[in-house]
Amino acid sequence: MANNRSQKQANKPHDVSTVKKGNDFRDTVAALLRTAYDQVEIEKIVNGKSVDILYQSRQLGKYSTIAVECKNYSKPITAQKFSNEIWPEYEQLLQ
Repeated sequence: MANNRSQKQANKPHDVSTVKKGNDFRDTVAALLRTAYDQVEIEKIVNGKSVDILYQSRQLGKYSTIAVECKNYSKPITAQKFSNEIWPEYEQLLQ
């Protein structure tokens, strides 16, 4: 059975796991941010919540910590989905 599974996997070279896709997307966003910011970190815990990317931005002499969660949705999210599902999950980061 294991051999059959390996053969099926070999026949699907374009299938990439969602974890790999997500990690690749996160790493691409982090690489872009590193062109403008010095301290860009991936997979950090903030107030008990894991975030994909964390960096500091300095504007007018004041530092702000920015958390980035990378999502690769197949279509744009609606304001309702953001308000009802995404915002409540990440609101704790502002505390």
